[in-house]
Amino acid sequence: MKRLSVAVRAIAYVDRDKALEVVGAGSDLERARRPAVDLGVDSGVRFLGEVPWEEVIPHYDAAEAFLFTSLRDSSGVQLLEAGARGLPFVSPEHHGARDWLPPEAGALVPTGPASTCARSPGAAASKLLGDESRWRAASTNASSWPSQCTLAAHAVQMDHIHRTTVGGHRRSHHDAP
Repeated sequence: MKRLSVAVRAIAYVDRDKALEVVGAGSDLERARRPAVDLGVDSGVRFLGEVPWEEVIPHYDAAEAFLFTSLRDSSGVQLLEAGARGLPFVSPEHHGARDWLPPEAGALVPTGPASTCARSPGAAASKLLGDESRWRAASTNASSWPSQCTLAAHAVQMDHIHRTTVGGHRRSHHDAP
């Protein structure tokens, strides 16, 4: 879990009837507990720790959105997992994410120091969750996006690129000058 403290701080900018559920373990977990208490949002944050894989899917299914705060992962597999369950995302707009995530499936937010950048994901999550039609559209787009990230889908894209750039002519070693 990278930059978990940003997620914890972000919950302070989201409606009080929403909660943050943290699934996973790591060094950030203990560091994130303190800001939750300091900001008075500890009752809205549940630290579940490490959860067996078969128990993770029900957590996705019970959620309304997926908050991704890592700046180290350019394409976290958790985003694909969440999208497959129809969860709109809120993610930093950084390398990878800005090029990989479809904006219509959630919200990309500016990055910055963990201590000061929580307002953006919090406000984005609040806006997304506060507008039913926007949330439904993002959820629909999120659920269709992972199918575009399979090996078969990438093979079709690469074939298309090859055909349009080479013009369908396949060179062989016999074509060499």
